[in-house]
Amino acid sequence: GNSEDMAVFTADGSVSLYHNNAKKFETTSTGATITGNLGIGTASPSQELDVVGNAEINGNIYNNGKLNIRKDGASEREHIVITNEQGGSNSSPTYRDIHFNGYSGKDRGRITVQDRSDNKVGGFMELQTARSESTDGSGLKTSIFLDNDGDIFFYEDTGTTAKVKWDATNERFGIGTTSPTGILECKSLGNTQVYITAGNSSASELFFGDEADVDVGKVTYLHSSNSMKFQTNTSERMRIDSSGRLLVGKTAEERNNAGLELNPVGKAVITRSGGTTLELNRKSSDGDLINFFKDNTGVGSIGNI
Repeated sequence: GNSEDMAVFTADGSVSLYHNNAKKFETTSTGATITGNLGIGTASPSQELDVVGNAEINGNIYNNGKLNIRKDGASEREHIVITNEQGGSNSSPTYRDIHFNGYSGKDRGRITVQDRSDNKVGGFMELQTARSESTDGSGLKTSIFLDNDGDIFFYEDTGTTAKVKWDATNERFGIGTTSPTGILECKSLGNTQVYITAGNSSASELFFGDEADVDVGKVTYLHSSNSMKFQTNTSERMRIDSSGRLLVGKTAEERNNAGLELNPVGKAVITRSGGTTLELNRKSSDGDLINFFKDNTGVGSIGNI
């Protein structure tokens, strides 16, 4: 019958294994070459390396392409499980890291999960990014810190001081403070600014609501007219127009419309339909109710004596 190779052993050289006269395995001076799929724990490998069971790697895995991690089981939730079996303590916690490197091994980022070291239950997660070129982790600085109680800290550019915090326990958000006293607190040692920016023909608005009405109160800046209006009990009550004129009970300057106008030039217009327009009340003693001046010199008064 026909002869075929099953194994070839070369003195001081390679060892080759065959299947159906096709070479599947060959040793070389630097390692071994496998042609086809290799199965460990399975007789029907579906990939070039198919491991059914557990694998232990004490070293590095190098990938020159794309690393694709796929889960076929419908009942398992975990795709990647990183475990440190050293069993840390409060004084010596254990770490579980995913490190991201760039060219020449330069640090680019790191995700760390660590046991709490202060007798708290659970652990925390820290996300770091590179602020400088390093290969030993010294250039990595903290960007986001997730504590075991649900608190989230966001760090400034040096990665040493948290400047923004979500307080999960009290459901508060702090900007410039890690101890917010209200639902939202913005804090700085100098001037503190909050910007609400809208389009040139739109409005910037701040709403005040309750359980019954989400906009029972409102402050609106109208960019189309450069005026600001104030709303209470769901209705506009006061407006400041682009000239600085204060309008109460009306939305535009008009003497015949009921309401109050206070002009930045020093003029007041008060209009009321069917009622008293001005009431002046002096208490405790007799004297002037109104004083009149011309060029800062008194010229008259109205009062009681």
